[in-house]
Amino acid sequence: MAFPAFIWFIIFVYYPAILGFIVSFQKFHLISKNEFIGFENYIKVFNTPNFWNVLINTFVIGIFTLALNVACPIIVALLLNEITRNLLKRFVQTSIFIAHLFSWVAIAGIWIYVLALDKGFLNIFLEHIGLHPIPFMSSMKFGKPLVIFLIVWKEVGYLSILYLASITTINPELYEAAVIDGASRFKQALSITIPSLVPTIKVLIILGITEMFKLFDPIWVLRNPGNSQTIDTVMIYVKLYGIDRFQFGYTSAISVLIFLAILIITIATKQGLKYRI
Repeated sequence: MAFPAFIWFIIFVYYPAILGFIVSFQKFHLISKNEFIGFENYIKVFNTPNFWNVLINTFVIGIFTLALNVACPIIVALLLNEITRNLLKRFVQTSIFIAHLFSWVAIAGIWIYVLALDKGFLNIFLEHIGLHPIPFMSSMKFGKPLVIFLIVWKEVGYLSILYLASITTINPELYEAAVIDGASRFKQALSITIPSLVPTIKVLIILGITEMFKLFDPIWVLRNPGNSQTIDTVMIYVKLYGIDRFQFGYTSAISVLIFLAILIITIATKQGLKYRI
């Protein structure tokens, strides 16, 4: 039964990965035979200023997103856990979870109506109270904060439900003992709930690190000439040079380096968190 899945991985995962590694040492030609150029593509990567710019963007956006995607859902989950009425609790869960189901094209469309310079609801409101409109969508200043905010806003509902699922596995006797000792709800959350969520937090941190280098969809739908310099990530850079300009050898070298970076950072994080599968 596992054989079809194994074949799928060989054809669409392992074979392209091995082929990409080979191409990273070649000068790719669309029609004629590729020529072997050794480490020239890798040297070009380290000597290209634009690559370092998108790498910094990737780290900044990824680290802030990772931190907020760990902290904010915990707060939301703790607040949801305090709701005693099941109907209200389910309504709130559904309301904050539904954004996770939307595509990034839909998310961008929604927020364009809110933040657009000329017809956005927020800027129309600012004009009505006598303030100047703010170019949220096309400003270098607001580029990174906007992307980080939208990623966290989209995923907070989904991640909070994961934390809620972990909360349900906590032994109720721990809370009963805490009540007998006179602990407040806040003290119970700090001493029982949050420490019990540590295994879930570790898993989400490790998964978040791998996702950090794969940011593409939110950047692609939000980028424009005004903010692209501050929000373009490595995956956007690979698309622009690898697909649009047919520099497959150069971008294959970038992909190999990113794979090694993800591997090293993930292993270091697992060791630091003392996470064991």
